[in-house]
Amino acid sequence: MAKVRVNLTLDKEIISQAKKDGVNLSARVTELLEDDYSEHKVTISVSTELKQKYIEVLSITNSTDEEFAPYLDEALSNFVKDHADSITSKMDKLAKPIKKSRRK
Repeated sequence: MAKVRVNLTLDKEIISQAKKDGVNLSARVTELLEDDYSEHKVTISVSTELKQKYIEVLSITNSTDEEFAPYLDEALSNFVKDHADSITSKMDKLAKPIKKSRRK
């Protein structure tokens, strides 16, 4: 995709805080706009700390969501594996017939 340069006007406080946090504003704005206009957008709620970590990692590495996607896919696969064992165990217990006690 061809890139076009644009100018933005932001509050000085925002620019100062972004610089202090080591955020690449160009990469961050690009990421946000691509998320907004992408047909393949995923939105999840996370802690403030995890959100900041995500922003910093992508900014420092100058990476895109597309480059991050395989790592997210791996994390989701691990999540499924972790929960599959638990679900399978519970379903196995439920699949066993209930032994009827004989009343005398």
